[in-house]
Amino acid sequence: MKLLSLNLQNFRGIKSLNINFEGKSANIYGANGIGKTTIANSISYLLTGQPLTNEKDFSPKTSDTHNLHHIVNGVFELDNGEQISLSKDYYEVYRQKKGELAEKLSGHTTDHY
Repeated sequence: MKLLSLNLQNFRGIKSLNINFEGKSANIYGANGIGKTTIANSISYLLTGQPLTNEKDFSPKTSDTHNLHHIVNGVFELDNGEQISLSKDYYEVYRQKKGELAEKLSGHTTDHY
């Protein structure tokens, strides 16, 4: 299986990133804190639900943000040449309890596509 492209939106501090790998080997390098590990974690999270770094409390959510969708999307080429797109969308869920005026955060959910 080859990774053709990766798209991140609001994923752990990366507001928007599109990388076209075109199924080729790639090296990602740069200064500390620019997102190299986040890119690796996003691919692992997309495929396995777990980060590559094995963080116990891993969340794709960008710290101190609310009402955002935290999305990772990858397009892959299978060994038979077929292309598939996989996506995960992690976001907050708000509910309004009976008798209360405002909605309150009730948790998070992940949609898979």
